[in-house]
Amino acid sequence: MPDPVAASLRLAPEALTRPFSAEQFSFSTTNDLEPFRGVLGQERAVEALQFGVAMPRPGYNVFVMGEPGTGRFSFVKRYLKAEAKRLQTPADWVYVNNFDEPREPRARDSPVEGQRQTRIQRNF
Repeated sequence: MPDPVAASLRLAPEALTRPFSAEQFSFSTTNDLEPFRGVLGQERAVEALQFGVAMPRPGYNVFVMGEPGTGRFSFVKRYLKAEAKRLQTPADWVYVNNFDEPREPRARDSPVEGQRQTRIQRNF
């Protein structure tokens, strides 16, 4: 038994297309276009990521979820790389054996490249 509401909402195939003129576009094929790097329809998600990354205190995390293939991973990766370029490179942390207390290793911060080897030799 057909649904009368669904039957009244049924569209003709001609109503499913939208005519256009090729002259309205400034490109010949889509190969001429730059890839889209943004996130469509996810303004709140982008704002939440920006807010979460901007939190300067420890203990704040960002959790990203969504449907596979929506570009969330590539967007977050691009955004974090751009943010990382703006910030100072943090020190590396190294755990070394504590011979007096083997169950309590010592944590040492190691500055960014150039100073690292000198600092490690000086601390140990």
